[in-house]
Amino acid sequence: MKVRDLRLVPLALLTWIAVACARLSLSWALGVLALLMIGAAVGVIAGLRHSPRPTAWATGLVLAALISSFAVTHMVILHQRTHHAQWPQAVTTTAEVCINGTVATASQPTSQSTPDQPRWYTDLVVDTLTVMIIHDAPLERGDRITACGTTREAPRTSHRVALLDTHTITTHAHPTGPTAWSNTVRRHTMDLAATLEPQAQGLVPGTAIGDTTLMPPHLDDAMKATSLTHITAVSGSHFSLVFLMVLTLAAPLPRWAKAIVASVAMALFVILVHPQPSVLRAATMAAIAVLAIIIRRPPQGLTSLSWAVILLVTANPYLTTHLGFVLSVAATAGLVVGTTPIATALHRPSQPRRWMPEPLAYALAVPTAAWMACTPILIILDPSISVISVLANTLAAPALAPATIISLLGALIAPWAPPVALALFHVASIATSWISYVAVTCAQLPFARLPWWEGPQGVCAAALAMLAFASVLSLFHPDARAWWGTTIHSVQRRTIMQVAALITTARDTQFFPPRGSAPTITPPAVLRRCALILLCTLVIVVIRPTWLTYWWPTTDQWTLIACDVGQGDAFLVKDPTGHIIMVDVGPPNSGITRCLNKAGVARIDTLIISHAHADHQGALPEVLNAVDVGAVHVSQRYSDDSDDRALLDQHTGGRTRIISHSAGERVLLSPTTTMNILWPMPPARVSAPSRDSDPRNNDSLVVQLTVTGPNEPLTLTFLGDLEEDAQDKLAHALISQQDPSPPGWHIVKLAHHGSRSQSEMLAAVLAPDLVVVGVGAHNTYGHPHADALDLYRGAAIMRTDICHTFDVSVTRGVLASHMCSPQKEQ
Repeated sequence: MKVRDLRLVPLALLTWIAVACARLSLSWALGVLALLMIGAAVGVIAGLRHSPRPTAWATGLVLAALISSFAVTHMVILHQRTHHAQWPQAVTTTAEVCINGTVATASQPTSQSTPDQPRWYTDLVVDTLTVMIIHDAPLERGDRITACGTTREAPRTSHRVALLDTHTITTHAHPTGPTAWSNTVRRHTMDLAATLEPQAQGLVPGTAIGDTTLMPPHLDDAMKATSLTHITAVSGSHFSLVFLMVLTLAAPLPRWAKAIVASVAMALFVILVHPQPSVLRAATMAAIAVLAIIIRRPPQGLTSLSWAVILLVTANPYLTTHLGFVLSVAATAGLVVGTTPIATALHRPSQPRRWMPEPLAYALAVPTAAWMACTPILIILDPSISVISVLANTLAAPALAPATIISLLGALIAPWAPPVALALFHVASIATSWISYVAVTCAQLPFARLPWWEGPQGVCAAALAMLAFASVLSLFHPDARAWWGTTIHSVQRRTIMQVAALITTARDTQFFPPRGSAPTITPPAVLRRCALILLCTLVIVVIRPTWLTYWWPTTDQWTLIACDVGQGDAFLVKDPTGHIIMVDVGPPNSGITRCLNKAGVARIDTLIISHAHADHQGALPEVLNAVDVGAVHVSQRYSDDSDDRALLDQHTGGRTRIISHSAGERVLLSPTTTMNILWPMPPARVSAPSRDSDPRNNDSLVVQLTVTGPNEPLTLTFLGDLEEDAQDKLAHALISQQDPSPPGWHIVKLAHHGSRSQSEMLAAVLAPDLVVVGVGAHNTYGHPHADALDLYRGAAIMRTDICHTFDVSVTRGVLASHMCSPQKEQ
């Protein structure tokens, strides 16, 4: 029987947790160091007094404390370097800086990049610190550059210390040696891939070198929906295939020569695909496997993974909160721990009637184990669960090996034999066509993804759901119960005994009869596991994840819903008569239909499109296909633009009425709701104030909705993407009208996702009670800007990057939300 070596697992977890806490601030790091030292000292003293093996106990604790302290000390040094370089002050004041550094990753297009106005992002290493730069022309890894631009604050969980929106880049030197070879191979590979069919343009270079720049958008969405993105993100499966191929070719060589050849091959592969976190994890485990070959030790998956975590987290503490690294470690741990018990449960080798052959059982067990381990973490990125992930991965698995090996061989010879490489790419495209077919077909299945609860509640609920699934598996076979059931039974029994002991002590009564006076009654295993499943179900029902709304109707007590569509706007308004108004629909493929389903909207009576930008109208075809739309309202300038109007007519197909408006119009939408058009005003459009703005921003249709009914009147003002100069003109117009402040509550949708271009005068004129911001989490624009939020100090603020999808209603005379707590700007 194979015995698992778990000795390094607690040390890896301790190092990870200690460094993650130390990442918060320098004071946290110093506090963690002190706790490690005190804990080690207390543990050593206690072990020397009570442990049967005091020397081993003391040595283990001291080594654990030293390793963890070394990692935390590295984090302290990085904190000091960050403050010494004055990055915190720079991002706070959005300073204009110039920095020298080395490009660490190949340039990738931003989410807002277009063929007419391309924008790229890449990481720049500056004195061991990482800064993301946004630039206009692609850069290659290894370039030495000077970048000048405006700093922005990086997300707290990011491995970057700042973002830099550049306006000038000067390249001083190009890379040489292995990095130059890698850039050459990648450049020729992408040039040849561009001549292939659409699916192969993304999947062939993706499986070979991890570059998905040419991936068609619909295929990229399908890959994400079916959890097949690991195929194009170089991971452990790629390293395993390359490692086995190299060892097979080096079979005639002696053991030491095999180790050298495998080490060189792995190093070159890392350089070729770029050292991303998942690549570093797989490469470190491969290096440990090579070391095991040299010293003739049997492979231990958990030991290799633990060493990889300890070494990588110590070398780069920022990996502790890098979601790519976290997912890579979780998936590997799930595969190592869960594959065998799941396969045993499905195969049932000791039963006369088996469920399925052993190869099929393992084919299903591998994606199931990875899915169970990664699902709670993936909730952070997308609050939904892929139901068809296991099916899609099982079907796509046979094509992964030939696609990867043939594509990689073609990439390696692309610079020197382009015709041969292109022929290999065409052969590989046969395998990738199957992967593409599986992804697209499975993504179109009903309920391919179940919407889930967002935030920490969603993560906990997903973890409980995976635990319940594991408990169900443990019912099928004793061999599986040996893996899953023993731990669960032990935890249950210890918990019950501890609670019983507490009750006994509190009441000073005899809770259990004396030992031997009565037989011990143990509930059947099936009953215990059914109780656990019922408990998990109860918890999920109590917190009510969003997918329950398909069967459990949501509350009707909402007036405003802000849909989380990433970097874009999409808002729903419902008046007391049930009239549904939608203001903008967000960018394409951003989950707007999920928001409509969650709100229970089957018809939109009034659809308002502020202006013709993709982040406001991109999902219009999805909305028109999902629900009935009574009328589409646009500005007169929108209607006068022949290209914009032609595209709108194409989307509506002549089935929906289109109404144009100008400032000063007043429209009665329903007996309780009036729409006032505040902008655009004559004369011609206002010019855009900066190169980052677009003239159509100032063409935004600005509407003010006044909703009356049994509660206090509610006024909602939607400012579109107006820039500061247009906002000033609007403020003067509102002042000249000498209208009193709207009665009741006033909600304002912050202009342009909270960009810095805001009017202090308009903020003072509107004086809202609540400000809502449609903005994407971790966007590269720095939205919402601190200065923009500061203009509305005193008002409550709710943002979709923090709250995700949220509702607002007038309840008992106050504005309330059932999904998020508003922030208050002081």
